[in-house]
Amino acid sequence: MTFAYDNGALDDRAYAEIKTRSGMRGGKSKRAIAQKLSEKGIAKGHVVAAVAEADDLYAAVVLARKRAFGPFRKAELDEKRVSKELSAFARAGFSFELGKRVFAMAFDEAEEILLAGRLL
Repeated sequence: MTFAYDNGALDDRAYAEIKTRSGMRGGKSKRAIAQKLSEKGIAKGHVVAAVAEADDLYAAVVLARKRAFGPFRKAELDEKRVSKELSAFARAGFSFELGKRVFAMAFDEAEEILLAGRLL
């Protein structure tokens, strides 16, 4: 194992950065990504550095697209649906304010955020 560390084959910092980018593309919040990395035994410094550059707005829009929420909604909006969508954002680790923002977002704005996130 020492051989792998010495030759850069095992690099916790690079692993944390890769998992952070992957998590964002999968609709995971900074909080959820950081928790998962901590569970994997990645040092707190590497975790903080990796998630510092993560974009929660982009990840929340990805989650909305995956779950057909907010601007991607196909079903009629009723009280039960509002509760379901906002609860899903909270369970995913996003703030209530961010969940409400994506929930009320226009389709064009959401598409712009997705496009901008892909370009990074």
